[in-house]
Amino acid sequence: MGRYVNGLVKRYTRYGPNIDLVEGFEVVLPSGEITRVGSMAYAETDFGPFYRYITGPDLVGLFTKSNGAFGIVTKVAYQCLHRPKCWAFHSYYWSVGQIEDFTKAVMEITAAEVFESHFNDKWRFVSGLPPDCHFILKLVVNAENQLELKGKEQAVEEICETHGGTYLPQFCEDIYTRWPTIFHLGQVPSVLSVAVRRKDKATFIYILDELIYPTSAFPEVYNKILEVCKTHGFDSPRKPMIDGYPMKHLVISSQTQLEIEVYKPYLVSQFYKCQDEFRKWYGKKGGQFQYKFPPLVPDYCWTNQLSTLNLLRQIKGLLDPNNILSPGTFELGRHYESGFSRQVSAKKDRSKRF
Repeated sequence: MGRYVNGLVKRYTRYGPNIDLVEGFEVVLPSGEITRVGSMAYAETDFGPFYRYITGPDLVGLFTKSNGAFGIVTKVAYQCLHRPKCWAFHSYYWSVGQIEDFTKAVMEITAAEVFESHFNDKWRFVSGLPPDCHFILKLVVNAENQLELKGKEQAVEEICETHGGTYLPQFCEDIYTRWPTIFHLGQVPSVLSVAVRRKDKATFIYILDELIYPTSAFPEVYNKILEVCKTHGFDSPRKPMIDGYPMKHLVISSQTQLEIEVYKPYLVSQFYKCQDEFRKWYGKKGGQFQYKFPPLVPDYCWTNQLSTLNLLRQIKGLLDPNNILSPGTFELGRHYESGFSRQVSAKKDRSKRF
C-alpha cells in the first residue's frame, strides 16, 4: 500500500493515522491465490464489509506497512467519516521559552479530540508574526450545530490560555480557508520559503527524517535537533523548520526541514553528518520513523525490534518462499547509504541533469 494507507492525512488528531481507518483488504498472495482479510472477508455477504475485527487474529495489520512483501493489495475497505456541518479555525502561539507549556497544551488539545491540530515554529514562515511568537498551533474544530461548536471553541481557548498560549487572529483561517492558501507559493504574508533553482545555484528543502515519538518528549527531541543542527552549521541565516502533526495516540509525527544550497558539496555533506548524528541519538531513545516506500528506514527501526523482524522474515518465507515480492524489505543495511556515498551520488545526478 502507498503513502496514504501507511502515512498521515488530515484528521489525525481526532482519528489517528490513516491506517487506523483501514477495515480490510483483498490481497493476491505470491502463489497467485486471492485472499480477503478483515471486513473484506465478508464482501460477498448481504451485510458486506462493515467491521475489521472479525473472528480470529487481525490480519489487516499484516499487509499494512508491508511494502507489498506479503502480497499485492487489490481492494481496500475503508472507514467513511461523517462530515459535521459547523467548522471553526483558531491559532495560538507560544514563545521559545514556553516549550514545556506548549507541549502540555498540545497534549490536552489532542485528548480533547479536535478535528485537526498542526504546529510549526516561526522559521516555517517569512514574516507577519509577533516578535515573541515561536511555536504556532493551528486548530480545526467542528460540530453538528453552532451551540456544540461554541462549546468546543471555548474548551480550546481555555486549554491554550491556561498553558500560556496567545491568540493569533486569522492565521489559521488564512492558511486553510482563504486563497491563496499555505499550499500556494504566492501566499502573503505568511509564505512558505520557496526553493530557488538555477543552473549555477539551487536551494532545496532537505528533510531531517520524519519522526514519530511521544508528545511528552517533544521538548527533548526539538532541543536535540537544534543542538545537532547548530553543531553542523545549520542555524544561520535560516534556522531548522519544524513541522508537527499531533495524533490521537498522544504521539507526534514531525519533520525538520533545512534549506541547503545543493551546489555547495560541503553543506550537503554536513547535512548527512547532522542526520547521522541525530539518528544515533534518536535510535537509542527508542524513537520511531515514518515508514517510506521503498522501505527507506534507518536500521535502528529494525534493530530496536529484532524479535519482530525475525517473525516477519519467517512469515515472508512461508508466504513467498521464492522471495518474489519486494525483496529486501526486511533486511538490514540496505535502506540508507552512508552520508558520503549519498553526497557523491547526488553530485553525479546533478552533473547528468545540467
